[in-house]
Amino acid sequence: MFNKSETDFKARGRALVQDSSGKIITSINLTTESLERKKKDREKEKKEKKFKDKDKVKEDEDQRLYPGSKVAFFGRIDKLVTPGEYTAILNMKYGKRSITAKEKIKITEEDIASLAAKKPVEGASFEIKPASLEIKSPPGGVRSAFFNITNITDKPIKVTLSLKDI
Repeated sequence: MFNKSETDFKARGRALVQDSSGKIITSINLTTESLERKKKDREKEKKEKKFKDKDKVKEDEDQRLYPGSKVAFFGRIDKLVTPGEYTAILNMKYGKRSITAKEKIKITEEDIASLAAKKPVEGASFEIKPASLEIKSPPGGVRSAFFNITNITDKPIKVTLSLKDI
């Protein structure tokens, strides 16, 4: 979502997935990387008991978008989905407005196999996306690229990176 306005606003989203007969098979609350970090921090604080039971923590499902900012919303399907034709219905609320969009999607056996292959290795403590990254630069040139390292445990990890010229 891109905020082209001159004022900030909060946004939230939800997606419904319907099977080919029109039955809703799942509902997905959309989130952002920022909201996921906040959620993990809250869970950590709960475990460390940094707040008293009487203190209420508001579950903030809205993402603030400042003027000129762009934020990616995403969601995870928690149900087992079989290959087939589906309709995704996306509803985004932002500021005092909302927008709804429908999109036909086809999930193949290859899609499901691809997603299964992306599960973390048993015993792994982190994921790196993308799995590989190639950067080509001419002599004296400067290039940059980004990747994400995600801690998939509830304990701190230490990651050391080294580069080699191939």
